[in-house]
Amino acid sequence: MNSLSTALIIQIVLCVILFGFLFYFMSKNSELKKEISSRTKNSTTKGSED
Repeated sequence: MNSLSTALIIQIVLCVILFGFLFYFMSKNSELKKEISSRTKNSTTKGSED
């Protein structure tokens, strides 16, 4: 295996890892947005009850 094919394999692996991290962080971001919006809705309803 020559150095060019090795470099290509390393680049492909690094791109897969990068997109995996991006997908993971984007899914966690959407979960956090849902949690934040539900907590702000809960706090506004609790504030209006007092």
